[in-house]
Amino acid sequence: MTSQREVTARLARLTAGRIRAGEQLVAATRTAGAGAVLLIGSLAARGGDAFSDLNLLIVAGPGYRGIDVMGLFGAQGLAQVTAQLAAAPHGGTTTSVCLDVADAVLWLDLVQLPAATAAVPADSLIVYANLELPYSPLPYRRLLDHHGRPATPIRPPAAATELRRIADAAKHLARGNQRSISAEIPETIGLQLGQIRPLLHQRLAAIDQPELVRAIASTAALIDLADLARTSMLTRTTRTTTTRDRKSDT
Repeated sequence: MTSQREVTARLARLTAGRIRAGEQLVAATRTAGAGAVLLIGSLAARGGDAFSDLNLLIVAGPGYRGIDVMGLFGAQGLAQVTAQLAAAPHGGTTTSVCLDVADAVLWLDLVQLPAATAAVPADSLIVYANLELPYSPLPYRRLLDHHGRPATPIRPPAAATELRRIADAAKHLARGNQRSISAEIPETIGLQLGQIRPLLHQRLAAIDQPELVRAIASTAALIDLADLARTSMLTRTTRTTTTRDRKSDT
């Protein structure tokens, strides 16, 4: 049986791996001439945890040469999904990359926008900026919706996209967020949290792509870690409550 200390150590490794990946990525964007990099998502809102993805907004700027993310991370890169961003102004793109981090997976979301239409979302943090960018009162998601282009084609689901959905459901499992799990995997509606781990493994086993074998194995490890984190959190809550109840009885 995995101890609370072991779970805590594994979560710390996952967090440290994300920090290293972020530092490596930001250094590469500087070298490639990106005009600015902004942190977005839950980490920018200072509400993230060990399971949080790393979400960066890259403002291209003049002379930006782009980066090969899979090439940058080498054997650590497991899968990549690149598409035209559905609501991005004037040709923005999004690249999602799955990395092997701490024997589990970390997804990087890199949104690239041209400097001509980019703005600093209200809920972002500037990592660095070599350009003068306007500040928007809108948060990141609403800023994209504000410039939305409904006619933008969206690619159909692929194996890597399914991997991402399973990984996202796993992180919500760790947090005990049933609604968010169901948003990713509708088949989980009506299930108890304790029933979700087997279903996620079942969906993972249905992905038959030889090039994704390592990504599948690491995602399986993430599911197990997420469920351990969830049950450990419940254990801590139970113990804390029990202790408090005992004190109130004295």
